[in-house]
Amino acid sequence: YDNFYNNKSIEIIQERFNKTYDAKEEARRYEIFKLTLKTNAEHNEKFKQGKETWETGLNQFSDWTKEELGNLHGFEQPQN
Repeated sequence: YDNFYNNKSIEIIQERFNKTYDAKEEARRYEIFKLTLKTNAEHNEKFKQGKETWETGLNQFSDWTKEELGNLHGFEQPQN
């Protein structure tokens, strides 16, 4: 996933899905995006080894947190 760790990757996602953020939010979204890249790379490596049955990729949710994704699908987050 290291080869994806540049601003161009997130810029492509933002452009493709018409996303705009202020500088502070963009920095936060970029950190989330890097985590997504890492998670995808680890999952896809397992896929190549036959340990997973599907491959992951980037989409309009690649800079969203797990909580945001859960809310999108109507799941309530547990209160700590």
